[in-house]
Amino acid sequence: MDETLIGGLVGGGSMFFAGLLIMWLAARMADGRFRRNKWAGIRTPSTMKSDEAWRVAHEAGAPAMSAAGTLGAAGGITGIIAAFLGFGEGVVVGLILIGAALMTVLLIVATVKGARAAREAD
Repeated sequence: MDETLIGGLVGGGSMFFAGLLIMWLAARMADGRFRRNKWAGIRTPSTMKSDEAWRVAHEAGAPAMSAAGTLGAAGGITGIIAAFLGFGEGVVVGLILIGAALMTVLLIVATVKGARAAREAD
């Protein structure tokens, strides 16, 4: 198997599943099924103050978080497809990294929106 194809499958697959995980978490957090914890979620001092602050923050951040997961998964899939179609390593890696960068930016947006909503709720 070609190294670019293997890299595309591993890197793209990882990004795809990370995106799916983020989308799943966003949905669970938005509807209140994911309780305040010390492992995952929008974890800032303002969101960790109370269960109500946690809930409000995740309702506010859920759309951006869901979009982040979607773009991360899309970056992973496009990287995999590019690898299968025989595009070069730079294209495959570039597509995956673009998805990762967009996902990161939107996760930061979700965090800012959530923290702001939690502060306003108090």
